[in-house]
Amino acid sequence: MNIHDPRCVAAIRTILFASLACFAACAAYGTDVDVNVECAQVDTTVIPEGERPDTQRAEGLASCDAEDLYFGITRERDLTAARDCAYLQRGSGSSNAFGYYGAGILTMLYANGIEVKRNLALARKFACEVGRPGDMQGLLRNIAELESAKPDELPALDVCEHRYSGPMETVCAEHDARLKGVARAKELQTMTRGWKTAQKAALAKLLSAGGEYFDAASYDAGFHGSAAQAERTSLRSGQEGDLLALVQRFESGQLPSYCPTCFRTADAALNQAYRRLLHSNFDDPDRTFGITKAGIRESQRKWLAYRDAWVAFGAVRYPRVPADAWRTYFTTEREHGLQAVLSLAVER
Repeated sequence: MNIHDPRCVAAIRTILFASLACFAACAAYGTDVDVNVECAQVDTTVIPEGERPDTQRAEGLASCDAEDLYFGITRERDLTAARDCAYLQRGSGSSNAFGYYGAGILTMLYANGIEVKRNLALARKFACEVGRPGDMQGLLRNIAELESAKPDELPALDVCEHRYSGPMETVCAEHDARLKGVARAKELQTMTRGWKTAQKAALAKLLSAGGEYFDAASYDAGFHGSAAQAERTSLRSGQEGDLLALVQRFESGQLPSYCPTCFRTADAALNQAYRRLLHSNFDDPDRTFGITKAGIRESQRKWLAYRDAWVAFGAVRYPRVPADAWRTYFTTEREHGLQAVLSLAVER
């Protein structure tokens, strides 16, 4: 079994997400923090004069992104602008109260005393607007720990460290994927500096084909429940990272080897595994993680386009490597992946 295959990874991550959700639930509800009582106590906390942006400051923040401003993802970090933007988001009436948005950013700013004076009452007020009760409870517990900590031992508060609900899991997974995506883009830009136009174009097509395949594979992975979207986002982000790692590996000279009969053998093994899958029983969702035959067919179709994109990219970037060497390499990887799925099914 290839543990790096999307479906094997999906199975492992499903178990991990379930474990994390259980841990979060125990952590959230295993305390004496009463969300209703505590949130009622801070509901009337007054926001100090001058904290919210005036009209002039607000005009310069139309369609702002507090998450980007707070973390400096695609621009220089600006915590003052992040605070102003978060207040605007909070007052926009948007239903997005999860993660690094509006009240979530304000909770971190006032709890951590970053760019503003630490104000734990305000931090509690905003924490009561973040996510669902389980999410709020974890944040309120952390704020209580800040209150009793020594000045030189203050732990930093991060809203995604206290995620409990499915929607919170999703926005936090998207944040993580966003950070990794920006980092990958920078690595790709550095790596491809000096490449020919045709090589860059072939890589772009490969990345596009990979995205379509990863999407199909993540939905085929059978994630279900409130954290399903978070799991799909995390899986796809990991697969995009694996693609970059492969290109970097090939750039280092570790290219696929070739033998005249290898592709024929690999293709036969793949077809056999695929046929066995289509004749297997996927009626037990608890055993197969909800994987379906329709999903397998769709991901197989997308995978073929992905493999062809690798062949086309290899032809212009590594012309000395025969096309069948690329086909053999990725067909073998796919066959190992299907074998991993087959181990979850019951053959008829």
